[in-house]
Amino acid sequence: MSEPKPEQQPRLGALLPYLRQLRGLGRWYAASLVLGLLTVASTVALLALSGWFISAAAVAGLTPATALAFNFFYPGASVRGLALSRTVGRWSERVLTHEATFRLLARVRVWLLARLLPLAPRQLGVYHGAELLHRFMRDVEQLDGLIPRLLLPGISLFLVLGGVAGLLGFWIPAGALPPLALIGLFLLLPPLLWRLGRRGARGLVERRAALRRAMIDAADGAPVLAFNGRAWGEFRDRALARSREAMQVQGRNDRLAALARALVTAAAGLAAWWALVAHGGTLDGPLLVAMVLLLVGVAEIAAPLAGGLVELPAIAHAAGRIEAIAGQEPAIVFAPAGPQPADGGLEIEQLDFSWDAHTPVLRDFSLHLAPGTRLFLEGPSGCGKSSLVQLLARFEVPDRGSIRLGGVPLEALDEPTLRRTLAVASQFAWARGGTLADNLRLAAPAASAAEMWEVLELVGLAATLRTWPEGLETWVQEGGQSLSGGQLRRLGVARALLRRAPLTVLDEPTEGLEDGGAERLVQQVCAWCQGRSLIWISHRPQGSGCFDQVLRLTPPGA
Repeated sequence: MSEPKPEQQPRLGALLPYLRQLRGLGRWYAASLVLGLLTVASTVALLALSGWFISAAAVAGLTPATALAFNFFYPGASVRGLALSRTVGRWSERVLTHEATFRLLARVRVWLLARLLPLAPRQLGVYHGAELLHRFMRDVEQLDGLIPRLLLPGISLFLVLGGVAGLLGFWIPAGALPPLALIGLFLLLPPLLWRLGRRGARGLVERRAALRRAMIDAADGAPVLAFNGRAWGEFRDRALARSREAMQVQGRNDRLAALARALVTAAAGLAAWWALVAHGGTLDGPLLVAMVLLLVGVAEIAAPLAGGLVELPAIAHAAGRIEAIAGQEPAIVFAPAGPQPADGGLEIEQLDFSWDAHTPVLRDFSLHLAPGTRLFLEGPSGCGKSSLVQLLARFEVPDRGSIRLGGVPLEALDEPTLRRTLAVASQFAWARGGTLADNLRLAAPAASAAEMWEVLELVGLAATLRTWPEGLETWVQEGGQSLSGGQLRRLGVARALLRRAPLTVLDEPTEGLEDGGAERLVQQVCAWCQGRSLIWISHRPQGSGCFDQVLRLTPPGA
């Protein structure tokens, strides 16, 4: 299947699922807002008071009488107090905001994972693995700037501008006009920057995702590409091209952010100039300096916020990409609680399944497997052996027919019950990043070391493992990259056998083994599963004599 098309344009509505995760964090962000407001007010007041203090001290020093009458202590103490409150407020606000944001991102990732887990493999399979990783990691990280860099500073700025307007209006009624004009500018700036930055933001998010895909493809293929210089050059050139495209879009966004910051700084400068021209003859020098620096101080706070507004479309587009995955309804829904199968018996009646309208796989397939029966299922590639495994594990749903496990319809089972009753070792073996013991405990969390060694001995891994210094604590790289193909496949078989499920299904477990090793593995597994149902799927005939039933599948129409 082709990957779904990304959203055409960012939408603010895509932020709603993210904002719903704020429940329970209101106190953290309220405290951050109070501290942020304290910091912003201290910054503006510090500039204004410092300007007044320096100017008034200079004027007072013109004559000995005014110098003696001037009170240096109160303004000096106030300047130190404002500097201290600004520093403490900034530090405390950053600590609280980052803690709240980290908690929020953790919630979003847990929420996203909870929405991904119920999706069928076919639903997730339409996405490149790097694309899923990018949405889970980078797109979620993109959201962290919404509250600490936009919402909280924006609220603080409007409150401070309102306070500045009130203060200047108290001095001179017309003095409230510049801060009110700045408030009007900031009401117009978000929709303007949204409109200008929307297209570039979408391109930046998509190109970053494309760069990650190119880099992961190159890294995953490095062992093979190392022997093919031409192919390696193509992968390298593709990754570099994606990097250049992302940098070009990032450059355009940076220029727009710089323009927004310059606009805000210029507006504050014009407001200060207006104060000088309009009130130069009505206010004494120190108060006029304080008024000018009060307006200039607003620019110091507002300019970073203006630059951050350019990122809002990118944040919204990242949220939309997350919503595109998280908003899917699971194609397969398990019962919340179902009956318990009586045993490992399997009944399949008149089963039809196809991957699409043009690819029929199973037609009118029936199978009756009594509890404790060992079945050898063979057939050429494409006859539906692995598709049957997908159906038994409920990763797919049949087009027609029924499957009963232990006398219970498969669709009536809840997922934990199905996983306890059915153990599957796929032909595409996989391992998580962790120790060998960790990987085995995925099947049986309470398994002892002795039980692990027993099953590893059965699949032929124990002899090799005993030569490794760490033994069961040997670290396995994500996906099993530190193991050979045969070792990884045997680990998958060992994991399925360790579960001791009533029904065990092994898909091509002897692939890559020599004939003698395949024969031994068949005999040992059949002995291990004595009394429990076993379906052994293979296109190799070695050891088929150990089974109670042998069934050969043929492609539909063959």
